[in-house]
Amino acid sequence: MSAFVAAIGRILIALLFIVSGANKLMAPGVAAAGFAQMGMSQSLVVPVAIFELAAGICLAIGIVTGIAATALAVFTALTIVMVHNQFSDPAQVPVILSHVALVGGLFMVIAHKLSLWQYDRMRLSRERDRSKLDSETARHDAELRAARAEGRADMATRVAASPTVVTQPVETHTKVVTAPAPAGMAVPVDTLTYEDTRPRRWYQVW
Repeated sequence: MSAFVAAIGRILIALLFIVSGANKLMAPGVAAAGFAQMGMSQSLVVPVAIFELAAGICLAIGIVTGIAATALAVFTALTIVMVHNQFSDPAQVPVILSHVALVGGLFMVIAHKLSLWQYDRMRLSRERDRSKLDSETARHDAELRAARAEGRADMATRVAASPTVVTQPVETHTKVVTAPAPAGMAVPVDTLTYEDTRPRRWYQVW
């Protein structure tokens, strides 16, 4: 609720400067006459009008709210010192007090510069969301790298702990054995030759 009220107050204060700047641009002759009556240069009409209009719009929308409110507060304080400085004149006292109250309102805007309906607040919220997303992405990448490193270390540990099996070739010798032919075999010879592929042991002499 306080943010909503602060946003309404900021827009109402900005409306004062927007209307003042627009009136000066639409009727520069009247504004120049008023400046001349107050002893100010008439060439300041357009710059002052543009400043009030631009700063008021920035304040209403909420773009660089702190800078706009500070600039308008300084401008209003200079107006009190340079224009409405007849503190002994009873007719000027209400005008001076209204300007002082306007400066106080601008200070409140600076204090509540992140209220509702404000571009600065939306921009800050997007930056926070982007920063949170970046941090979550970085954390996920770090966890993934750590898991990969742990997997590689576990694999290296398993390889180091597994026994090494050395396979030596078994020397085999081919031996020719002569034996009688089996009974009933229709072979015109009385012997059969075959190859014994069993490995030869050291104690075997044949």
